[in-house]
Amino acid sequence: MKKALGLSDNKRNCISTATLHNWKKLNVDALGRLTRRANKVYSSKIVIPKNCSHNSKLGKYIGNLINSEYGIDDVVYTLCVSQFKFYGIIDKDNVSGFLSEYSYCHYINEIEPVDEIWDSEDIIGCIYQSLRTEGDRNVMGQYYTNKNIVISMLEGLRFDENQLFLDPCCGSGVFLTAVQNAEPLQLFGFDNDSIAVMIAKTNLILKYKDEDFTPQIYCLDFLEDKFEDKLKKKFNVNSIFNDVVKFDYIFTNPPWGNKLNNHHSACISTGERSSLFLIKAYEILKQNGQLNFLLPTSLLNVKVHKDIRKFILENTLLKKICFYDERFNGVFTDFISVLLEKKSVNQNDRQNYTVNKDGESFEVNICARDFDKCYSIPLINAMDDCIISKVERLRNDDLSHSQWALGIVTGNNVEKLLREWRPDCEPIYSGKEIFPYILKPANNYILYDRSKLQQCAKDEYYRTKEKLVYRFISKKPVFAYDDKACLFLNSANLVIPSVAGLSVKTVMAFLNSELYQFVYMKKFIDVKVLKGNLMSLPFPKLSKRDDLYLTRIVDTILSGDSKYKGKIDSFIYRMFDITVKEKNYIKNVVY
Repeated sequence: MKKALGLSDNKRNCISTATLHNWKKLNVDALGRLTRRANKVYSSKIVIPKNCSHNSKLGKYIGNLINSEYGIDDVVYTLCVSQFKFYGIIDKDNVSGFLSEYSYCHYINEIEPVDEIWDSEDIIGCIYQSLRTEGDRNVMGQYYTNKNIVISMLEGLRFDENQLFLDPCCGSGVFLTAVQNAEPLQLFGFDNDSIAVMIAKTNLILKYKDEDFTPQIYCLDFLEDKFEDKLKKKFNVNSIFNDVVKFDYIFTNPPWGNKLNNHHSACISTGERSSLFLIKAYEILKQNGQLNFLLPTSLLNVKVHKDIRKFILENTLLKKICFYDERFNGVFTDFISVLLEKKSVNQNDRQNYTVNKDGESFEVNICARDFDKCYSIPLINAMDDCIISKVERLRNDDLSHSQWALGIVTGNNVEKLLREWRPDCEPIYSGKEIFPYILKPANNYILYDRSKLQQCAKDEYYRTKEKLVYRFISKKPVFAYDDKACLFLNSANLVIPSVAGLSVKTVMAFLNSELYQFVYMKKFIDVKVLKGNLMSLPFPKLSKRDDLYLTRIVDTILSGDSKYKGKIDSFIYRMFDITVKEKNYIKNVVY
């Protein structure tokens, strides 16, 4: 069951030329390197889902399976058979038909589970995830969806007898088993993982255990151009699918990220996986049908994904965008669900859609013709729009012609970073030590030998006489000032600002202000502070007197008197005519 993480041709294609060059420079074995790098595609780590951890017997059982040498397909088959036995339906005709599909699998008596592990839904899916390495799951986009999220996405769904529901990336079948008021033959699922399909079929049979039916869940690649013909021929479903396969509802959590070179779409230039899945789903959706996709928040606002935003606004009726506080096990990305309706859209008409975020629900509208495809789909209410408009009205310059650089990637922090100072070393700061205006003492030291580090910016950026550094992982900008030519790890990025009429310290004053943090948080919803987003922030024109005033306040803060931060906020609020009501609203958002 344990798999070697050899560097296949497929995985090698995921690695940049620069990264391969860095590995060669470091004289590092690729296999050893990949198991330690942040790139999860190559991680051999085992991640046990949280919903498995509450049951001590289940946890012990999973531990024994992880340390066994049985094949995963045989383990899962054994679990499926055991669950049918537990619920007393092993002798039903449809169960026998299901088991006959997997005659190549073997039942393992030695791992037959105790009854106590069957205490919640989709236990087999939970165990299966625990048996796959983090790297394998990342390559396949295999992060199964929390049941609570699925239920919220399905809320209000109603079926009549002719309507069909599809999950094209069904995994273990959590969407299919959560659908209410539908007959089992109205439900379809696809997945390219044959073991996941086995589990999904089992879960659907168990949900409808009093009915005799064959689950319509198939192992295939949803992005294949002609899967309809494959279904008709292989599964004899001509009675359901006529000339064209069409569904009324397509709800799913598709795989995210990773450009797919073997699948093409005229609409999606990036090749991003979830975008391609959405386009394909749209093609087989009935007119007035609904799509509900779980997607990374980056698809709403990152410039490179303007293609999918353009498609959504020009071809569908955007109904709802929901944000979630939860995250998938081992995944740091924030995500949303997007509900769309297949309907002809007049490009001059304004669309109204609902945004559910931070416990608040509000209406937003947009005109597809006016949509700036380089930026985000609006997620702001009337108050947000009023405040942001006040800031934009005074735009004079931005950070687009500043100098930017990344922090250092050591290649192996365990070996390259030191916890105690040595005469030949110097401090190196991480994002954790960056606070508004100031740097906290460094926790690590490094022997700065560029030839032995995986990735470095130019020395002139690190050693410049003054620069700003900011946390890379943060929901709002957090900038500190450095005039000591310090080094930084890649959890921190740096900028040498060039903004007309503003000193470096004045630029930092704006970026750390409550108002600018608010604007950033409303316009950009990623947990990463991205260069492109920062470059779009507007800066006003200041008199020399006002620039000097802010610079002197920053100098006072840098000397240790933090109470002067309030003077900066007051100055900036006055500059943009922010009312008391708006100021209180901003503080509630930022803090």
